[in-house]
Amino acid sequence: KYTTLMKLMKVAIEGVKLMDTLVLGTTYDTAVTAPRPPKTSVNLFDTNAVTDDEVSTHCNLVWSDSVFGGDTPQYFTTFKVPPTDSASLNELRNQRKIRHVMLGNKLWNS
Repeated sequence: KYTTLMKLMKVAIEGVKLMDTLVLGTTYDTAVTAPRPPKTSVNLFDTNAVTDDEVSTHCNLVWSDSVFGGDTPQYFTTFKVPPTDSASLNELRNQRKIRHVMLGNKLWNS
């Protein structure tokens, strides 16, 4: 029954294109000056080998109100085009916040 539930949830989440919200960075590229993109990532839907601290750190990066630069030690995801200032970083964060809320709503209503 658990496998069936997970398959149904995956279909519902993929239907609204929220699967990228479940991918979080676990280690960060220290060769890059701050802010650092994730070096390795884990999909929460595929494994439960993620610690509570890693999930908490990821959520804190998304919901942070830090400014661009040294105040932002690392990013919550790898961007195709990384932000270049605080305004572009906030825009990307706001998009991810909306996706977090949509995912929570989708899971709650499942």
